Amino acid sequence: MKKVKLGPKTLVNPMPAFIIGADVDGKPNFMVASWSGIACSEPPMISVAIQPKRHTFAGIRQNRAFSVNVPPVSLMKQADYCGIYSGKDDPDQAGKLGFEVFYGETKGAPMVAQCNINLECTVVMTLELGSHNLVIGAIKEVHVSEDALDQEGKPDRKRSTRSCSPSRTGRTGGWAGWSARRSRRARNLGASSAPGNPRGGYIQGAR
Repeated sequence: MKKVKLGPKTLVNPMPAFIIGADVDGKPNFMVASWSGIACSEPPMISVAIQPKRHTFAGIRQNRAFSVNVPPVSLMKQADYCGIYSGKDDPDQAGKLGFEVFYGETKGAPMVAQCNINLECTVVMTLELGSHNLVIGAIKEVHVSEDALDQEGKPDRKRSTRSCSPSRTGRTGGWAGWSARRSRRARNLGASSAPGNPRGGYIQGAR
């Protein structure tokens, strides 16, 4: 098979969408990160690549802690919102998205109850790589929704791991920012709404 050189690129698919949580100045804040994955099995660790300018990254630095939440397809629009609108300009980000925020034993790591899997993590190290910093976190606890467990109390693969990928994958979610496309009527009126509003669109000037 003939190959074509494209040069150095971050061309790896699919890229699952994880909702990363961290308290910023005492308030829960969330963002989406696609460049994330398991870094070590013993002790359990996970890595997340984040641009240092992100508001959530400020919270990770403040608390040395964060959460990784695996959103189901039903939260696809909310996840995309977290990926394009900063909580820095939207203090009630979690409330407007309808997130049920809860905490475990790790201070500063807010989690989303509607996500089937939640990891609470503490920062082990941060590597400055260039456009992104790679945050390595020790997984301190894993929370799984009861309805995502099988009869033996173990995570059911079909129910617990079927997540949305709105950031860059194909069929399930599409591309980053797909859900922020406003209708012609909304653009003409200059109106927008939170993801839960059936008319679509987002909060004006939220970023």
